[in-house]
Amino acid sequence: MKRARQIGLRIALSGGFIYLALRGISTGHVLSALTHANPSWFLAGLAVLSVSFVLGALRWRLLVRGQQIELGVRDAARLTWIGLFFTNVLPTGFGGDAVRVWIAGRRSGAVPAITASVLADRLSALWALTALGALGVAIDSSALPSLVVISILSACALVTVGSVLLLAPAPARALVRATARWQRVSQAVERTSAGMSTYADRRELLFEAVAISVLAQVCVIVAALLLARSLGLHVGMGLLSTTIPVALLATATPTSINGLGVRETVFRALLVPAGVLPAIAVAFSLITVVAGAIVSLPGAIAWVSLRYRSSPAPEPVQGLVASV
Repeated sequence: MKRARQIGLRIALSGGFIYLALRGISTGHVLSALTHANPSWFLAGLAVLSVSFVLGALRWRLLVRGQQIELGVRDAARLTWIGLFFTNVLPTGFGGDAVRVWIAGRRSGAVPAITASVLADRLSALWALTALGALGVAIDSSALPSLVVISILSACALVTVGSVLLLAPAPARALVRATARWQRVSQAVERTSAGMSTYADRRELLFEAVAISVLAQVCVIVAALLLARSLGLHVGMGLLSTTIPVALLATATPTSINGLGVRETVFRALLVPAGVLPAIAVAFSLITVVAGAIVSLPGAIAWVSLRYRSSPAPEPVQGLVASV
């Protein structure tokens, strides 16, 4: 019953955010913008977005190997795409990460280490994304609406606080003590914390992961630029680099069903002050969702292949050998 109430609340919140996103505009205008999108620009956006996912797979492989676990490039890509698919179909922004942890952790026998690698993967992506946003503010803050500047700086502060909580030893010890009554949970938290401390002690590994993340997030922003062009929307890299991190962070909060309505509300709030029509701002948000869903479809094929492989011991992580 508690779970049902939570889902019901999130459905209600999604409805409220959808109302805010569409308030005062015609849904027909939004649909018209989407149906008249330029296919060439749209396909170019899909291609660049796919490159960002490949870079993301390489980043995660690097972080998994930092846990002394060997992971092949093909397997990292396969699991990354499966995770992306489930991120789109599950009613939470972290469902894909949970699937990655479940599959890779079960095959390696090192769930805490894999969990730490996925957390570090998320963090490095956020560091790169917010750093690009801050760079956009530093280069041309005068051209950005004040709400956009305040929002991206707040996102940078939020990511910084979250990074400290995940990487610093004191918060981890406090969480272990708080979960002491549940022995299995406490042990899992302690082992995951130990895995995270591996990255804190190997800063060169984090720097390398962040460097890959910067390339991946530049691809995300370029893909968004191409998708905007497909709608006839001409916005600069600076505006997109400052609005996308805010929208992604807002979408990740557990306030709606997979960010439904939240993403559109945030893009409308941030893009309209920059001169974008409300209907086009909502259409831009939706076309990024459509693009992400299309690019993640190979993950569904990989998942079906994994589930129905004839081998009695399917091995989605070929050669994944834990040494911890």
